[in-house]
Amino acid sequence: PKKVYISTNPPVVVPFIVFIYAKLFKASYVYHLQDIHPEAASIIIKVNPVIYRITKWMDSLVMKQASALITITDTMKKNILRRSKTMATIYIIDNPSAFSDFQVSEKKKGFVFSGNAGRLQRIPLLLNSIRDYRKQGGKLPFAFAGGGVFKNKIEELSKEVEDVTYYGILSAKDASSISSAYEWALLPIEDKVTEFAFPSKSSTYVVSGNKILSICGSNTSVSKWVVENNFGKNSIPNIQSIVNTFIAIERGEINIKNTDRNIEKFSIDCFVEQISNVLSERG
Repeated sequence: PKKVYISTNPPVVVPFIVFIYAKLFKASYVYHLQDIHPEAASIIIKVNPVIYRITKWMDSLVMKQASALITITDTMKKNILRRSKTMATIYIIDNPSAFSDFQVSEKKKGFVFSGNAGRLQRIPLLLNSIRDYRKQGGKLPFAFAGGGVFKNKIEELSKEVEDVTYYGILSAKDASSISSAYEWALLPIEDKVTEFAFPSKSSTYVVSGNKILSICGSNTSVSKWVVENNFGKNSIPNIQSIVNTFIAIERGEINIKNTDRNIEKFSIDCFVEQISNVLSERG
């Protein structure tokens, strides 16, 4: 092919192979950075410094030679420009939702977390906040679905604290069904990772009709996305702030109207159309 679309799944190596292919066969490619590596990976695991420098150089070269780049947030765009000095046009396209038909009209008062319970999701902080919320008399239920390194901790909490339910690892369809049943969805994320990635479950939360409680610094791309789009509320990542937000939600003191959401922009069809348009423009 004379025109190639490549994303960061898997990262670095496959995009670099596409870069070599394009040089050999005089092809062009559009590079979709849904994560920026090796920076995103290095937040989770310790990367050998030599490997880190080599993979960063490889990926910067791929960015610089692309006919166009696609990413998710303005923060990620700035990091791409800072690192690669690319002159290519950078498009910002939202990640699509896994499903688009799970909205329910009567949602349960309470919170749901659906997705990976990993090291970047502030799970210990969230679980300790739920414990403190209960100690202060909080009554709203919590539901968790998904796996990850902290799934055992979540399961322990579900046995320890009343009205905390852990559904385990589910299919995307079943997880979306559970998410849509609750009024609020939890979106905790480490601040550093928001410079190089964006939580994929956020779009599914929007399409499922959830109000979103993000837990991260107020200047991060995630917090701004939630607050500026009126998708929900952000809490800074400390126990007292999170507990206070839980209590305010329980008392009905936080009013988020989400009836005017444009959920079509998060559909797979819209996503594919936008990608197709970029490929056409850069042909």
